[in-house]
Amino acid sequence: KSFERKEVPSPKDIITKQLFNLADRLEKVSVDEDQINEYLPGIVKKLEWLSTEDLLKRVLSLEANRRLEYYKDARVLDVPESDKKGKKKNERNSRKVKRRKRKQKKRRLHLLRKKRLNAAFLPKKELLPFLCRKNPA
Repeated sequence: KSFERKEVPSPKDIITKQLFNLADRLEKVSVDEDQINEYLPGIVKKLEWLSTEDLLKRVLSLEANRRLEYYKDARVLDVPESDKKGKKKNERNSRKVKRRKRKQKKRRLHLLRKKRLNAAFLPKKELLPFLCRKNPA
């Protein structure tokens, strides 16, 4: 299976989505008039000083304040796609790459011994190109 790259949402995106979810729930909630009517007059009297907009802000703030506190120190988890450094670091650290490099190094040293080349007596100009070749013959 191939993986599809997607951005990790920021704390602001998460809170926005959750507040809209709350607004949807408020919009769709079924109100049981019989149960609510008993409490409604006292609550209306207590909150009559609030405008509709203020009341809505306070209802949303009940949820938002809790979320804002939770995400206050959250760091951004998304890594930009152009960040090649992370990709190279993962490649360097992968076991397969390390194993392949070790095998190549051993193969080159083996060839040096086989051809009875002594690294101490070879000039760097001759030794380095030999050691750096991808596929030594």
